Amino acid sequence: MLQELPVSSEQEDEVLCLREIAARVVLVSLKDRTSSTRVRLKFHPEVRKTLSASRKCAICGESFLNTWLECVQFINGRKVLGVRNNPGIVPLRVLLCSYKCFNVKGHDFYGVASS
Repeated sequence: MLQELPVSSEQEDEVLCLREIAARVVLVSLKDRTSSTRVRLKFHPEVRKTLSASRKCAICGESFLNTWLECVQFINGRKVLGVRNNPGIVPLRVLLCSYKCFNVKGHDFYGVASS
């Protein structure tokens, strides 16, 4: 069950593994259409497969490989989904790349925690 119930939490220092750091560097490089990384990647199907599982951060828009912070955003189902019946408030799963993005002011994302 999902509840909109704010609780306090402790934020751990972010330590990314080498695989995650390398993946983020490659994913940034792939945005450049003239990047030599694009050419090199053609010869490494296992790397392409790994990078295909990347996600985009809902706040900064940067790509990341492993889910760092899972959040939820509560949206008005009727407004956002454009349905005729009234589904009420609908939770929408949102992924963030870091606590740095989570700490940015002005978003309405809630961190997901197990009870």
